[in-house]
Amino acid sequence: MSKQILTWIAVSVLSACVYLYAQTNPPPIKTTHLKQAQILDSNEDEQAFTYLNHLRFKAGMSPFLHNNALQRAAKKHADYLTYHDKIGHYEEAGRFGFSGVLPKDRVVQAGYKSGMSIENVSNKTLGYKASVDGLFSAIYHRFGFLDFQVDEVGIGVSQNPKNLWDSAYVYDMGIYEINDLCKGVSFTGQGAYTYGVCAQKAFKIKKYAFDEAYNACYQRNKKVVIYPYDGQSDVPPAFFDELPDPLPEYRVSGFPISIQFNPYYFKMVRIKSFELFLGDEKIKETKVYDHISDINSLFKRNEFALFPLKRLKWNKRYRVKVIYSVDGELKTKEWHFKTRKLSRKPIMIDQEKMQVKISSTDATILYFVPKDGEDILGDIEYDAALDITFIDKNTIKIQTKAPKGKTFFLRVSGREIRLVVK
Repeated sequence: MSKQILTWIAVSVLSACVYLYAQTNPPPIKTTHLKQAQILDSNEDEQAFTYLNHLRFKAGMSPFLHNNALQRAAKKHADYLTYHDKIGHYEEAGRFGFSGVLPKDRVVQAGYKSGMSIENVSNKTLGYKASVDGLFSAIYHRFGFLDFQVDEVGIGVSQNPKNLWDSAYVYDMGIYEINDLCKGVSFTGQGAYTYGVCAQKAFKIKKYAFDEAYNACYQRNKKVVIYPYDGQSDVPPAFFDELPDPLPEYRVSGFPISIQFNPYYFKMVRIKSFELFLGDEKIKETKVYDHISDINSLFKRNEFALFPLKRLKWNKRYRVKVIYSVDGELKTKEWHFKTRKLSRKPIMIDQEKMQVKISSTDATILYFVPKDGEDILGDIEYDAALDITFIDKNTIKIQTKAPKGKTFFLRVSGREIRLVVK
């Protein structure tokens, strides 16, 4: 009997770098493993642009404009990453395809007139939806996409033809109004001015014009932005690792919920309560972060997130309730979302030894209920007659053409599952 070992591999490494105010370099792992990689569509960048704008609009933000210079910068960096099998935001001078050490260098090199930019990157991800969803699942990356100050984007996609898993999606974001000012003539008159924001560092912008352009993004977005958005479905039930990690003591927890208050409209916001419900039952084990309690100090003053400390359930409707005080007035916001529905109902694996019946014609999904916040799947030992793929780090899909009555054993993370083909 032929045996195989299936090891969880980091098939999607996510990272975001924010250069508008602060720089971060987080490369977390996304949670989808496909046994065979596929060639990406030639219009992945266009599909990613459309999908990203759909999520932004639903969350309460204006859609991104497209910018050719940002797209050139993003594409060059994506090609650099796949050519050198690298991840993240940095490039090394002298290496093939080098276009700038930092994102702000690369966007300027590509013809963008302003150095004010945000970059999100997902590596080793197949498909625009997996890329965007993965970045939205990580709270710091999500806030990059939902930043109130950016309103245009360029997206670059690359894939190594010799290793299809080696892919990169790069999202370079900027401020249209500031970039447009940097295309003009440097201010030479009397009065206050701003400098150091354009490609030419000495380029001066009249302070009034800069402030007006800087605030334009704020005014086009809603006063309150939420995610998951109201009525959203297909929300992943789990959050895994992120670097820097907002929950370093957990390798698996629930999908984070966030709320942001537009600083153009609100001076002071205080959260009185941030709660999550499944039906009438309140989810009690949670953590709420703001700019003070965020252990990595990356949240802005107007950003708040609730982290369920246990995975959410598949295919369930959740309710969020936030009570907050804004400028001395008490307000309440409630909304709903629904977690992802799998192609078939998963079988719950919640014991060390179990017997499970699997189909000889259809796929079977096994969900290994985490015993604690560290419990994710390790190497899986299984028979070669089984075809196994990861759905996420606690969930697998099994298919087989073995005859009815055939028995197999699945060994994973200290568990032994006896599989009987029905």
